[in-house]
Amino acid sequence: MIKKRTHRQRLSAGQSLIEMLVVLAMVTVLVTSIVVSSTVSLRNQQSSSFRDQALKYAQQGMEIVRSLRDTDWDTFVVYSGKYCLGADSTLIPFVDTCVTLLDNTYQRVVEFSWDVVNERMAVGMVVSWNAGSKSYSTTLDTYYTNWR
Repeated sequence: MIKKRTHRQRLSAGQSLIEMLVVLAMVTVLVTSIVVSSTVSLRNQQSSSFRDQALKYAQQGMEIVRSLRDTDWDTFVVYSGKYCLGADSTLIPFVDTCVTLLDNTYQRVVEFSWDVVNERMAVGMVVSWNAGSKSYSTTLDTYYTNWR
């Protein structure tokens, strides 16, 4: 014998289906948000890693320039304009790009500008790199004087 469903039983079955759809939608939104936040977090971590390495190269470059100053002030004050600064401490006049890259990724450019009034050398160190289709850079600026 087949039992007929009552009106209340049919509504109850429909509510279960709607509840399942709502739960499925909530789970989908939750999983999507977790995936997106993980992806953004990984991208930011990688970007931070590139930036940290670039800052280390800029600081290292400033130490190389300081060493040039300490070695021979008279030669140091002759520098003017932009130079590529390689890992081996060589200064190569900058044209459009640096031939020597650090870790095959970073380009380090140092710019010298003599401040006649204050008798000091303004030095700007720019380390740049490409990540994906974007270009990034970090900059350090300082002044060097004949402190001896």
